[in-house]
Amino acid sequence: MTTVTEYGVQTHPGLHSTVPIPRTEEYRTDLIEAHHRVFDRL
Repeated sequence: MTTVTEYGVQTHPGLHSTVPIPRTEEYRTDLIEAHHRVFDRL
């Protein structure tokens, strides 16, 4: 059994980039979507 209590990444609200680099909203979105793909397989 796996328990996930918290996941995510620190983000600076309003910080954007054309590529997902750390601390941008795009990076956060990509990371959360990757977590959800893994959770769907559990």
